[in-house]
Amino acid sequence: MEGYNKKVIMSYWTICRMKTTKKIYVKVSIIFLLGGILLFSSCEKEENQKIEANRKTLFMYLPWSSNLTNYFYNNISDLEKCITKIGLNNEKVIVFISTGSTEAMMFEIVSSHGRCKREILKKYKSPPFTTIDGITAILNDVKAFAPASVYTMIIGCHGMGWLPVYEMKVRSAPHMKMHWEYQGVPLTRYFGGLTAEYQTDIKSLASGIANAGMKMEYILFDDCYILSSTYKCNFLGADNKQ
Repeated sequence: MEGYNKKVIMSYWTICRMKTTKKIYVKVSIIFLLGGILLFSSCEKEENQKIEANRKTLFMYLPWSSNLTNYFYNNISDLEKCITKIGLNNEKVIVFISTGSTEAMMFEIVSSHGRCKREILKKYKSPPFTTIDGITAILNDVKAFAPASVYTMIIGCHGMGWLPVYEMKVRSAPHMKMHWEYQGVPLTRYFGGLTAEYQTDIKSLASGIANAGMKMEYILFDDCYILSSTYKCNFLGADNKQ
């Protein structure tokens, strides 16, 4: 009888330990579950804030122009003055500028405490900015450094209007005078340098944008002889590919 009582007591003790262990397991499981939910919510909130912070990216594209670099830096300074006054609202500003015929850099204009500073993101050596692949690579860098749901683009250079690059040699007769050679008139700009190796066809630009998978809210040409109708015919096809 005494042995039987010991077995009953031991069984009861074992059951109590099992119940206690089960309670502890349930509590620990609940703690881990709540922790996981909070962690997921925190990550999701952080991701949403990141996406909201990068809602729009303005890309200022200034390839080699031969003689407009100082004007480009003036334009950048003017843009920074505007940013200083009105700030950036969930926006990023990325600039690609050729500092020489074989060198370029990409930097971000950052607004902090009412002042602008330029943070260099990448330096380029002989970037093929006149080719489709070269333009695509540069735009992919923009997407990597400043991902956004909306992109806009400003392009500054000399402009050729309707004339393709390969026709420049045919039309550049000795007696032909280019617009920048006239004195006493405002200087304007177009898409490329003064010689064919630094000039980009509009179709190449359109293909590069399409290959990068970027939809532009607008593209502003700060170039002479470049009208909205000039590039619209070429960019309609690029939009359909995206």
